[in-house]
Amino acid sequence: MTVFWILALFCLLVLLVLLCPIEVHVRYDGKFTLRAGAAGIRFRILPSWETLLNDPTLSLEKKRRIRKKILKKEARAERKAAKKALAEAKKTKGRKESDRKKKPKEKDEKKAPKRKKSLFRDIRFLARAVKILLAKFGRRLKVRLRTLSLTAASGDAAKTALLYGGMAQAAAYLLAVLDSFSRLTCRRGAVSVSADFLSETPKAEIDVLFSIRVGSLLSLGFSAVWLFVKEGFAKAGKRDASDGAGMDSGERGKKKEAAKPSL
Repeated sequence: MTVFWILALFCLLVLLVLLCPIEVHVRYDGKFTLRAGAAGIRFRILPSWETLLNDPTLSLEKKRRIRKKILKKEARAERKAAKKALAEAKKTKGRKESDRKKKPKEKDEKKAPKRKKSLFRDIRFLARAVKILLAKFGRRLKVRLRTLSLTAASGDAAKTALLYGGMAQAAAYLLAVLDSFSRLTCRRGAVSVSADFLSETPKAEIDVLFSIRVGSLLSLGFSAVWLFVKEGFAKAGKRDASDGAGMDSGERGKKKEAAKPSL
């Protein structure tokens, strides 16, 4: 009975991991911010700590915390570099000792030249594989568009009108691409394009959240492996067929020569 509960708990944990979403949060409001995480826990990737340290809007307490994190990061990097250098020194020392003990080996016989691969066939296979994987990835990718606010502005009214038209067209194209490529959700009023004839600098505010489940990523990985394995089997079958055809033609040639009357 205990084994059953342990197996049930293990299966439940595996199911929760497979259903756990991996999220990438992209935000721009004059500053670009990129966060990634899973199960509601996110880590900032951009901007870096060094960039945040030069931000004049941060308080002294936050800058002090950032300096501590930067010092910890540098110390960690130094420890890793020292360990790596020590491991490389040990490897080089062991390699030198093994080279001394090794005896000179005789040269191997020349290997038969490998067959040249068809570049066009490989490119066609890669294009087909990318197309299939992108279609599967798009069906599993969720995109939540929280905010897409574009404001056209310049010193001239005519240029502002032209910029407004370009921004509106670009926003429409972006929504069409996201809708066709992924499962797009957008709340009402999230997209807005406006023109400001009094200002001279255009503004943009973008807030997008991309998410995909761990099980979907594993499924895509298995699909990619299966595509490459299937292509390998197809190439091996074609190679065997060509070898068999060559052997058959050679045997027929030998039989014809043997059937010729000797003079």
